[in-house]
Amino acid sequence: MVYVGLDVHKCWTTVAALDPDSGEVWRFDRVPNTRADFAEVLRALPEPRRGVLESGRNSWALHDQIRPLFEELYVADAAELKRRMSGRGAKTDRKDALKMALVLAEGRVPAVWVPSLQIRDVRTLTRGKVRLTQLRTQVINQVRSLCAMFGQECPASSLRTQKAQAWLQQLALPPLATQMLQRWVQIWQLLEACVAEAEQQIEQVVAHDEEAQRIQTMPGVGAFTALTVVAEIGDVRRFDSAKALIGYSGLAPQVHQSGERTRHGPLPHSGNPWLRYVMVLAAQHVACRRTDSVLRRRYWRTHMRHGPNPAKIATARKMLALAYHLLRRREDYQEKLLTAA
Repeated sequence: MVYVGLDVHKCWTTVAALDPDSGEVWRFDRVPNTRADFAEVLRALPEPRRGVLESGRNSWALHDQIRPLFEELYVADAAELKRRMSGRGAKTDRKDALKMALVLAEGRVPAVWVPSLQIRDVRTLTRGKVRLTQLRTQVINQVRSLCAMFGQECPASSLRTQKAQAWLQQLALPPLATQMLQRWVQIWQLLEACVAEAEQQIEQVVAHDEEAQRIQTMPGVGAFTALTVVAEIGDVRRFDSAKALIGYSGLAPQVHQSGERTRHGPLPHSGNPWLRYVMVLAAQHVACRRTDSVLRRRYWRTHMRHGPNPAKIATARKMLALAYHLLRRREDYQEKLLTAA
């Protein structure tokens, strides 16, 4: 078995290969990131071959191209891989590639799951919709700030209402400020159209996705949340339990334990931010719903004891655990209302 470390850059890769049995080492510098160039280089290596590359901006695309050239090809968590490769001496691309091959030969690769092309495509839609919404909010804030600079405060609580739109039309500002306001409003209108188009595409995808429709049976979950949950989880079978999925999302609090004392801290910065975002958003929707539900009551019980933020996080964890079981069991959500006290 030959173990291959791939130190990937934007346009080229440094390759180092190691045969532990013979001790032979191969090195190839600046291999262009195309399947043909990799095939030509790897032809000099005996088979079978196992390879590893760091996770990064173009790692999944490169993985798809060169995967047939290896018996197994792993994508490793970049931060954890660097920790396991740490050592003294100069840091060069050649040394990093060889260290990656050594970590692979020792069976210590922190491999990550590689989503399929279809899942990546859906993630592009759901994550793009979030970014468009954030950009729209930034533009609206710019409009409000520009008006306030000249002592004009909108009488409506939201600039997206008809009352606020009519107020903007009759607003009298200096000439340059008026032109800038018109530019911001044009960008705002464009973003509104883009967000609406993305939402329509999400509805169309969910209409043909059985798993997303199953998640959508939960209270407070719409098409966008359901599709995001399915896309970010991917293959639910890669998680052994609901706790593992909650840890992956970053919704599990940090634990500090010493002796008989255990303290739960804030949420970690690691985890999947997109999954965490939509689950907290769904928990907020559950809390604001007028329809009674077990999840809504759970939220308000926690809210009364610990406050709004812990209530949102606790409800988001519960909803994510429910989503895990719905996907594993292939069942729709069934609401069981609590009897009124």
